[in-house]
Amino acid sequence: GYGVIAGEDLHHAEFLANADLVIHDAQYTPAEFPGKIGWGHSTGEYAALLCATKGARRLALTHHDPTRSDEELDALVEAVKRSRSAGSTVEIFGAAEGSAIELRGRAPVAPSDGEEGSAEVRPAEFLHRAVVIGAADPSISALLADAIGTDGFDVHLADNGKAVLELVEKTHPALVMIEDSAGAIDALATCRAIRRLPNSDPQTLPVVLVSPKPHPGATTEPEVNERLHAPLYKAFVQARARAWILRQACRWERAPLAEDEEKRIEAVQGLGLLDTPAEERFDRLTRLAAAAFRVPIALVTLIDRDRQWFKSRQGLPASEIHRDLSFCAHALASRQPLIVPDTLHDPRFADNPMVTGSHRIRFYAGYPMRLEDGSCVGTLCLLDTRPRHFTARDTETLRDLAEVALQELLTRPA
Repeated sequence: GYGVIAGEDLHHAEFLANADLVIHDAQYTPAEFPGKIGWGHSTGEYAALLCATKGARRLALTHHDPTRSDEELDALVEAVKRSRSAGSTVEIFGAAEGSAIELRGRAPVAPSDGEEGSAEVRPAEFLHRAVVIGAADPSISALLADAIGTDGFDVHLADNGKAVLELVEKTHPALVMIEDSAGAIDALATCRAIRRLPNSDPQTLPVVLVSPKPHPGATTEPEVNERLHAPLYKAFVQARARAWILRQACRWERAPLAEDEEKRIEAVQGLGLLDTPAEERFDRLTRLAAAAFRVPIALVTLIDRDRQWFKSRQGLPASEIHRDLSFCAHALASRQPLIVPDTLHDPRFADNPMVTGSHRIRFYAGYPMRLEDGSCVGTLCLLDTRPRHFTARDTETLRDLAEVALQELLTRPA
C-alpha cells in the first residue's frame, strides 16, 4: 500500500477527481520503483489508488517501459487491476497504439427549484483575451510568446516595467507573465505596481514570474500568483498559462496569502501538532459542534503552507486537503468569521471541487483561531450538504467553541 495520500500527491489526486478518463504514466512496477525514485515516472498501482480515491471512472496506463514484451505489459495491467481496493469501480486498461476512445458530452443538469445554475463556460471566449508578457531577454520573450500564442491568445510584449503597466491598463489581460532576472525589469516591483492599478485584483488577474534560473525558496509574496523556474519548456509554460487563464472561467477563487504568511506558518508549525494522532480533547469538541449545530461535518483545522490539515474531524474521511480547496483559508485571510449560507451562490466557491465533487458541500461556517501575536493558525468550522441559515447567536456559539479549541491547541497534554 501507499498509505495516506498527502502533500503533492493529494494535490495531484484532486486534479484527477471525477474524471471520465485518466491517461497516466505507469512505467514501473512496485518492485522496480524504489530504485527509480526521482526519475519522473510512476507505478500503475499509484495511479489506480488516486483514481479510486477521487472517483475517476476509467484509467489508461501508458508510458510503458520499452524493454517489456506484450505479455509482460498484459501481466502489469492485470497486477494493477488486482491492486484495486474493495469496492473500486475504476475501469483499468493498457493504452495501446491505434486504440480509440470516444468521449461524449453530458447534457447540462437543470438546477433544482430555488437554485441558480452555473454560468455556461465558453472557452473560445477566453482565446480572444490578452496576455501581457514582460521580458527583456529576447529568448525568454520568444519562448513565452510561442507557448501562449499557440493557443490563440492575443499576446502583447514589453521589454521594461513601465511598458508592462501601460499594456495592463490598456488591454485588461487575462494573464501577466514577467521575466524575473537581473535584467531591465524589476519583476517584483512591477508586480506590486500592477496590484496598485485601479480595479486590479489578485484574485482576478494572475501575475506569474518566470525565472530563467532556479529560484531559491518558496513563493510567499502575496502579489505573486506563481513562480516558474528553469528549466523552462514550452509545454510546461503553456500548461501553466492555460490553467491560470481558464481558472477565471470558473467560480472558484484561491484565498490570498496573509501579509504575515511566513510568521503565520512558523506559528502553525511551532504548535507541534501537525501530523499528530487524534486526541479525545479535540474530538470531543468536534462531536459537540456537529451535534449542537446539527451538521454532518465539524473540523478543527490547521492551515499549513500548501495544505489544510485536520487535527480533529467528524464526518470527513480525509485527514487533509490542498490549500487551494480550503474554505478556511479564506477565513484566515479575512481574520473574521466566514459564513457561506449557500456555496452555489458564492463566486468564490461555486465551482470548488469540494462543492462540485463527491463531498457536495453547500454550507460553510468557520471561526479563525488567532494567537496572542495575531497569527491565525486555523479554524473551528462546520460544513453541510444543504444550504443553511446562520444567525448572530449561532456565530457567537461558534466563537465560544473556537476559543476552547484554541486553548487546547496551546495546552500541552500531560
